[in-house]
Amino acid sequence: MNHLRSLGSIDDPVDGPRVRAKREAEAEYLANLIQARQTTDPTEPIISVGDYNAFEVSDGYVDVLGAIKGTPAPASQVVLSSPSLVNPPLTDLLGMLPAAQQYSYVFDGDAQTLDHELVTQSLVKRMNRVAYARNDADFPETFRNDATRPERISDHDLAVAYLNLAPVADITPQFTVTMSALTFNRATRLYSGTITVVNNGGATNGPVSVVLTNVTPGVTVVSPSGTYNASPYLMVPNTSGGMAGAQTLTVPVKFDNPSNALIQAVLKVYSGPLN
Repeated sequence: MNHLRSLGSIDDPVDGPRVRAKREAEAEYLANLIQARQTTDPTEPIISVGDYNAFEVSDGYVDVLGAIKGTPAPASQVVLSSPSLVNPPLTDLLGMLPAAQQYSYVFDGDAQTLDHELVTQSLVKRMNRVAYARNDADFPETFRNDATRPERISDHDLAVAYLNLAPVADITPQFTVTMSALTFNRATRLYSGTITVVNNGGATNGPVSVVLTNVTPGVTVVSPSGTYNASPYLMVPNTSGGMAGAQTLTVPVKFDNPSNALIQAVLKVYSGPLN
C-alpha cells in the first residue's frame, strides 16, 4: 500500500521546491523497487495500489504516476522530470472504468482521481472488473461528525479490482469443438466461419478460449485474441466466468489464405487467461 506526499504547497514560492523534490524522489524510489522485482523475475505479477496523491495525467510539476508506471512526461512538460525506470511499463486500471466513474476523491466540488491500481502486463488479461467503493466522496462532509453513519470515515473512495487467478488448463477432452464450412468474401479476400464449442462436462473456470494449432502453412487467423505457445487463440464470448455444463457457444473466425490452400487446424479448448 502506497501513500505518497500530497500536492499541498507544491506551488509555494518558498516550500514548493522541497515538496516537488520529495514527490519526485518517492515516485522514483517506487519505480526502481518495481523494476528491480521485474528484472529479478519478469513473470512475477505485481500490483501497486494506494493513494498516490497524483492525477492520472501530469500536473506539470512532477509526473508522479508517469514515473511510477514507466511513462514519464517529457522534461519540457514538467518542472522536475524523471527518467523512464520501468520496462515493460505498468498499466493503470483506471482506464477500465467508464469516464463518469473515474474519480476517487472530491476536492472543493472537483471530482478527481488520486487513488490508483497499477499492474504489470501479465495481470491485465486477468482483470474482470474495476470499481471504486462509493463510501466517501459522494457524501456530504457533515457525515464525518455523525457516529451513526459509516460514510465519510475517509475522504477517499476505495479502489477495488477483481482478478481471475484461475490457472490455465487444457480442457479439450470435456468439449466437442467444431468449425463450420468457410465462406469466401471477394471484397475482403478473407474466409470466415464459426467455431462451435460444446461443454460436455462440468462447469469450467473462465475465460474459455479456442487455441488453433497446426494451422495450414501460409494461412493466418485474422485478428486473434492473442497467441498462446506461438498459436493464435480466440476467446469464446461471454465466458469471463467460465462455461456451465452442457452449454454451447460459438465464436466467429476469419482466415487470410492468399494461396487458396485447404484450411485446416487442430482446435483445443483452454480455460483461464492465456497470457
